[in-house]
Amino acid sequence: MKTYTLHTLHPKPAFAILLVGMVGCLVGILLLPTGLTMVQCGIWVAAWAGVGYYLIKKLAVGTTQVTLTAETLTVQPTGGTARQVLLREIVSYAHNEYNGNESLLLRLPTGKPVVIGYNSTFCDEGDFPALVADFEAQIADVPPATTAAAPVSILREKTFFEKPVGNAIGWLILVAMVGFTGYLLLYGLKPGKTGSLFLVYGNGLAYLAAWRNARSKQAKAQ
Repeated sequence: MKTYTLHTLHPKPAFAILLVGMVGCLVGILLLPTGLTMVQCGIWVAAWAGVGYYLIKKLAVGTTQVTLTAETLTVQPTGGTARQVLLREIVSYAHNEYNGNESLLLRLPTGKPVVIGYNSTFCDEGDFPALVADFEAQIADVPPATTAAAPVSILREKTFFEKPVGNAIGWLILVAMVGFTGYLLLYGLKPGKTGSLFLVYGNGLAYLAAWRNARSKQAKAQ
């Protein structure tokens, strides 16, 4: 039996804090026509963003204890209700990673799936990598309910980036970014488009990193 400590983000308080922070930032932008300078507006927005980040870290991040045995997995959020899952009852699982979010989803025959995860922007990874590695090793040899029962087989679901549509989008983004980079080298960047440039490259590289990581894991699993 092993116990893992995870740091998880509670969606409801995090969303409420984020919403208040966005309103605060918007107020600063709306004050620009009243005489607020761009520097003052930047300080205003940065202050609201900083306070929001601090509040989410303090108020919306909790601790979850996960216990893994040869036959069960138990999830115990601090101050919440524990949920125990028999490994042999898991139909399939998915390990997803994208843009700072990492999760382990366990799909059961009935009821809601069990989802365990964290957001690296606000949470430390804790024991999550060790939990995923040990879980995948454990489900390879789950004892059946009885000696006469069929061997337990738990399917690993493909992530979005491993599916044909994810591969197609990955190749399209790669070709588009190579072409866009070539265009910039030949013709340069138009004035006032720096923000758009960071947006294009930021989103494109985030997708390509997740796509490459998924393809690498798929190759190792084969």
